[in-house]
Amino acid sequence: QYDHLSLYKKVQSAGNVIPRLYLVLTVGSATLKHLVANGDDPSMDALPISVTELLVDMEAMCKGVQHPMRGLFLRAYLLQSAKLALDADRSASVSFLLGNFAEMNKLWVRMKYGDDSVSREQLADLVGKNLLYLAELVSFEEFRGDVLGKILEQVVSCRDSIAQTYLIECLTAAFPDEFQVGTIDQILDVLPKLDASVNMATVLGSMLDRLARYSETEAAFTVLNELQVFDKISASVEASIACHRDKLSGEAIVSIYGGMLSFADTVYPGRISYADGILGKCLAKFGDCKAGVGGQGQGDGRCEGLGSLTPDAATNKKLVDLLCLPLEKYDLTTLLNAEFFSSLVDILSPNKKRELAMKVATIMPRRGEVIRDVASAKALFGFLEPLHDAQSDENDSKAFATALGSIRLENPAQRAKLVFDLVEGFKGRDDVVRSIGPAAVSSALDGVDIREYSDDTLVLLVGVCSRIADAGSGATAVRLLLDIVKAVGTARMDGDEGGHSSRMHIVYECMEQACILLERALFESVACKTTLMEIISTLPTADAILPSDSRDMLHHKVASYCTNLLPRKDQCRAILALACVERDGPTVQARLRRAAHAIRAIREQDAVFAGTRTQEQLEEPQKLLEELEQAVVYLRTQGVEISDDELQDLHG
Repeated sequence: QYDHLSLYKKVQSAGNVIPRLYLVLTVGSATLKHLVANGDDPSMDALPISVTELLVDMEAMCKGVQHPMRGLFLRAYLLQSAKLALDADRSASVSFLLGNFAEMNKLWVRMKYGDDSVSREQLADLVGKNLLYLAELVSFEEFRGDVLGKILEQVVSCRDSIAQTYLIECLTAAFPDEFQVGTIDQILDVLPKLDASVNMATVLGSMLDRLARYSETEAAFTVLNELQVFDKISASVEASIACHRDKLSGEAIVSIYGGMLSFADTVYPGRISYADGILGKCLAKFGDCKAGVGGQGQGDGRCEGLGSLTPDAATNKKLVDLLCLPLEKYDLTTLLNAEFFSSLVDILSPNKKRELAMKVATIMPRRGEVIRDVASAKALFGFLEPLHDAQSDENDSKAFATALGSIRLENPAQRAKLVFDLVEGFKGRDDVVRSIGPAAVSSALDGVDIREYSDDTLVLLVGVCSRIADAGSGATAVRLLLDIVKAVGTARMDGDEGGHSSRMHIVYECMEQACILLERALFESVACKTTLMEIISTLPTADAILPSDSRDMLHHKVASYCTNLLPRKDQCRAILALACVERDGPTVQARLRRAAHAIRAIREQDAVFAGTRTQEQLEEPQKLLEELEQAVVYLRTQGVEISDDELQDLHG
């Protein structure tokens, strides 16, 4: 037994300081192990030294090395050597750990003035082990008493950003959740006292992540609410920013509020008041006092007592990230009606506004969000304005058009009026009208019972179609006009016969406008054939609503377009399609004869220019003849009488 102590004293006579102290700690560790293992032996009471005294002696000798790196590693070895004896006398062990922690922290901080060959961050865990061992020893009462105070004293007094950041994170990670929550006031009081160069977002983020995980149980959530933890954190953040407002960048401030917003969304999901309050506090730091936050508004946009920050490129990027957090958690209607969300968007640079608007235009259709009130729809138009301003491109306009599909106002008349006002607002912006107009009209028609629209409302939609045509999208305008006709016809088939007698002029106007656009805007256009076929396919719907004289005029006009606007091959197919929607026998016969005449003309032309025709071109008349026969078969099934002799005459 005495051999341990004699050896412990003997190694203290070694020559060089560093080797001597490592030998002392090695023998001291063996001696501590021996003392702890035989602590119940009565003979041990006769020894001239106790476990506590040996710990104090070993720690005191380590003060002889003040070189930062050598001293740090020596004390790390001391901590490892003393680990087995820490349970022998808890009170003495706590004092030993606190003292060793304080000395190691000082040595670690002093390393910033020495050799840069070793990163200080790589050695941080050597200091942090003291806190880990403390967490295993102390009770909550001890922690709340002297232990936490002495740890925080070291955190504040070192005035080093790397050390303060690490120690707060280590304090948060090492001790149990109950210790953190029970002493939240003391910990938060330290935040404003930290050095201005400390990354507050990182420090606060680690603390908030721990609290968010703790709040997952109902009992823990109740405790957080009773202690008003969120309000205390918010007050501490405001105090910290106020203390260092001259040195904090806008990017750093936004990052801090980003951490708070993530915490609020996790702990209080669905409570927009928490998220909006955080956005309001962030807004106040940038001098935007229009929303009435952060002090008295001044004419120059500054806030009393806060100063005014101007968002630079990095801050704008962080602001977009901040605003995207609630976008992922709340529907857009809720955010648009929030007090500060839109105001914070207003301080973004034009490019970042466009970026955020594009995110919204993408998110809404993906999540199936629907806007059902006029105020929210108008707010959405304002929010998406960067997608249709003077700097917008085709992709921006398409994204805006996609977002329009999310507008589903309960009042159909308001819906149509909103579409009309939107398109009319783009005078001189034909490119925007071409992209947005069709989606606007489609959104007014999709999912709406056309019977709920008054005639005046339908006239507005027809006017929007005309505006789209004037912007250079004639084919699209025709398609939309035909969609209106089909919607009226569908409502009629659903049993509202009498109620739609007043819609005759609407249907005729749509068909008339479609024909005018075909002749005026699509002549010699590759879209002419496709558009004409769409008009022909809509004729049966219009026929069911229009009086006979209007039907005859319309059919005659379409037949003339088939003859005059298309080349013979397309002319033949269009006339056959028109014949299939006719129900008057003589008229059908005339259409079929006209198609047969076109086929014969193609054959005659091929015979003259046979040497220049491809095999496919030479086979075209036969294909058209087969299509004519198929049309005859279809017409016979519809009750149109066509004899075999008449069919033979058509073959020529």
